Amino acid sequence: MNRTFRHRISAVSLILPILLMLITFCVLWEPRLPHFIVGMLLVVIIVLMLERLLHTEYVFEGKHLMIRKGRFHQQITVDVEDIVNAKVVHHRFMPVRYILIEDIHGKMFGVQPVNEEGFLKEVEKRKNDEI
Repeated sequence: MNRTFRHRISAVSLILPILLMLITFCVLWEPRLPHFIVGMLLVVIIVLMLERLLHTEYVFEGKHLMIRKGRFHQQITVDVEDIVNAKVVHHRFMPVRYILIEDIHGKMFGVQPVNEEGFLKEVEKRKNDEI
């Protein structure tokens, strides 16, 4: 059975795209070719950032967790049985919360599902179930 968790969008994660939009507006205000080129480059960066922010999801399929970070990024697959630790972490200087996942190979992944508690319960359920 598949279970999908959506990515949490917070005010902190929107600060950089909004700041880049303001910079793009200021750059495109002056009608010159170098400004146009820089402005279009900034527009592409903003589109990629927003696409990743809006389309990130975490999907459990059997004993695998698939982390899909948007349409333009490669999918990360983690065996749930390989997860050693999954805990909620609070950032020290910013109001950011995420789940830090560590596997047996020492790789760490940060995920920000909307339902943190449900996500952690699903990890434990998939680790303990025989599928």
